[in-house]
Amino acid sequence: MKRFNQPIPSPLKNLVLSITTVICFASVSSFSHEYHGNGGHGPTPDIWSAAAEGDLVSIKRFLAHGDDLDIRHPITNATPLQSAIFNSQSEIVSFFIENGSDVNARDLFGNTPLIIAAFIGNVNVAEKLIKADTDVTLRNHSFFSALEILQTSWPETEKLLQDLNVAPISKEEVFTGRKKIDSLLLEAYQNVAEEDICFAVIMGMTELVKKHVTNYEDINTLKTDIGVPLLHVATTYNPQCRRITSGSGSQCQCNRSFRNFSASTCCYSRPCQRS
Repeated sequence: MKRFNQPIPSPLKNLVLSITTVICFASVSSFSHEYHGNGGHGPTPDIWSAAAEGDLVSIKRFLAHGDDLDIRHPITNATPLQSAIFNSQSEIVSFFIENGSDVNARDLFGNTPLIIAAFIGNVNVAEKLIKADTDVTLRNHSFFSALEILQTSWPETEKLLQDLNVAPISKEEVFTGRKKIDSLLLEAYQNVAEEDICFAVIMGMTELVKKHVTNYEDINTLKTDIGVPLLHVATTYNPQCRRITSGSGSQCQCNRSFRNFSASTCCYSRPCQRS
């Protein structure tokens, strides 16, 4: 499998990642109940707590009494699946996925189940989500994908986990898991590239780009949320792909729509260098 190397982030990029991670995760710390329950004291009060505590009996009871599988918490918009993931409840995660829970659901801050799994380094859950056809390219409201969340520093990770009252996870567990998730995501990105010319460009897969180009009478009709394929070529610094797309008439223009920042824009803010 071809892959790209992630360059070492600049101090500014690290600062942005740090701040936005805090915004997207720590903001729920004041509402920690819905992510990790009541600590096992007394009856489980709601389905989010049951998911966080791994209480499958209570989950089934709540569902039987009318709770939807993807019921949203009134404050954070979190689903029970997200609560289970934050607390590494693998069996509960499997239950929700197998019963059709939305694997692309977003909480109030745009975090998807995969972004949460990547943040805590839970490779088992990340693998389950990828096999369930989760959209690996989705970003949270601060424009970070699961792949970029992997770059969160340990001090920030540790602080946020403590603020969220999540069960203790060691630095080694988190980063060992993140390393494996990185490989899973890059493989998933290659699969996306088979269907999406922009991702083929980002991955530097020149033969696949050529194959994609032949499918378009006018390559400029292929629009993404922030521009045409040549913009992505410039972002990836791949002269070979640039020649392929420009030779097919692609124009270097930008049609940005930050409100719809989505799948085809995964490397907008981070150039990728080929190994």
